[in-house]
Amino acid sequence: MNTPLESSGQVLYLATNSTNTGSWSLGTGRLTTLPTNVIELGPSQGERARGIELTFFGVGTAAQAFNWRALAIEPIFKNVSPSSIMAWERQVFATGTATLGATAGAEPYGLTSTNLLCDGCTAALSTFGSLVKAAYAGAAIQAHNPGSGEPARVIIPEFGNAWGVQIEFDNNATTTSANCFWKRTR
Repeated sequence: MNTPLESSGQVLYLATNSTNTGSWSLGTGRLTTLPTNVIELGPSQGERARGIELTFFGVGTAAQAFNWRALAIEPIFKNVSPSSIMAWERQVFATGTATLGATAGAEPYGLTSTNLLCDGCTAALSTFGSLVKAAYAGAAIQAHNPGSGEPARVIIPEFGNAWGVQIEFDNNATTTSANCFWKRTR
């Protein structure tokens, strides 16, 4: 399910937390099929959101951390028709870490009592992300670290003309699982 472009509410990214550990499973480069779990920034041709805001959580013990990365997704067209997509390109856009806090997630937000909100995070643009930021005169990526059990957030304000974004997690053999909430930004 994808939220309307106008929505400013947070959306659960994965229906079930990621248990990926030890390596990145998503490859980069050209793909022949649409990747799964893509956050659409808008239609393949037309008005789009420019960025996303991420709020991380996971299962483990307070102060354990997991890695995350955001990958930009672009369609490759045969011609100018929006229905002529023949391939997809995926590039690493940003990376970082998220540290579990001591506050359990609240049930109304889709979290169980075993999920801990992250109250610390880091964020950095990849070489490709830095190139896009410079080309579009975009704002810098931001990591908000309130600590004390308050949710940390990463804001990636500029994805250029990317059609969508995928988020991938690596639990580093410390956390049990990881996930996030997302929302589009303009």
